[in-house]
Amino acid sequence: MPTSIEYVDAVKDKLGLRSDYAASKRLGITRGTVSRYRRGECVFDDEVCFAVAMILDINPFEVVIAAHLERAKDTQTKVK
Repeated sequence: MPTSIEYVDAVKDKLGLRSDYAASKRLGITRGTVSRYRRGECVFDDEVCFAVAMILDINPFEVVIAAHLERAKDTQTKVK
């Protein structure tokens, strides 16, 4: 399943955006949040999942499930 940053990049591609800053404004998040996605430090919350899904015209639950799986994987990695 795609990661949060892969979805951000898909949003950028679909909307023809050239920067993470522009994507952050379209998604209603900060540029710093996009940077944390890029570094793998955080994962979409459900609100961002729905915003991404609307832009990409996909089932929102696909993005929600991907985010929850990504979050679970990170939790397991941090526990080790």
